[in-house]
Amino acid sequence: MNKVVDIFDLFDRLNKKDVLVSFHGDLSSNLITSLLHIVETKMDTLNASLKLKKRVFNIMVEAVQNLYHHADGASGEMKQVTIAIAGKDSSYYVATGNLVEADAIDELKKNLDYVLGLNPAELKEHYMKSLNEGQLSEKGGAGLGIIDLARRSDGDLDYRLVPVSDDQFFFTLNVKVAE
Repeated sequence: MNKVVDIFDLFDRLNKKDVLVSFHGDLSSNLITSLLHIVETKMDTLNASLKLKKRVFNIMVEAVQNLYHHADGASGEMKQVTIAIAGKDSSYYVATGNLVEADAIDELKKNLDYVLGLNPAELKEHYMKSLNEGQLSEKGGAGLGIIDLARRSDGDLDYRLVPVSDDQFFFTLNVKVAE
C-alpha cells in the first residue's frame, strides 16, 4: 500500500494550484455544506471526470461526518478541526485532523489497524457484519465510517496520532482518491 500525503504536507503546498480547499477552525453543518460546494466547483473547473468527482465527494462527506461526530472539544465549545483537499488529474487527497481524548486512543488505533489490514473482500464482509449488528457507540456511530473510507479508497489511507498534551492527541486521517 502506498502512503498518502500527510495533512502537514498538504498545508505546505497551499501556494500551489493543487490545493482545492483547506480549513482549520470550528466545524458546523453550514460549513460542511460550503466546503463540499467549493470542492465540487473547483473539480468542475479542473475538468475532473464524473467518476472521480463522485469518489472525492463521497469520501469527503464520510471523512467530514467522522469529524463532525467524533472530534473532541472542550465542554460547550465548537469542535476545532482541520480539513484539506488537494489533487489534480486522476489523484486527489482528503486529509482531516481533530483532537482525540487520550483515553480513546487505544481503541481507535486498534480499530484503524484492523480495518487497514483487511483486503477488499474482508472489508466488504466486515462492513456487512458491522451494518447488520448495528452496535452503536457512545457518539451514535456503528463504526462504519472508517470501514467505508477504506472501501471507497481501495485501502489507500493512513493515519497519525500526535500527542498534544497528557489528555489529548491530534489525529490525522489521510485518504487518497484515485480514478
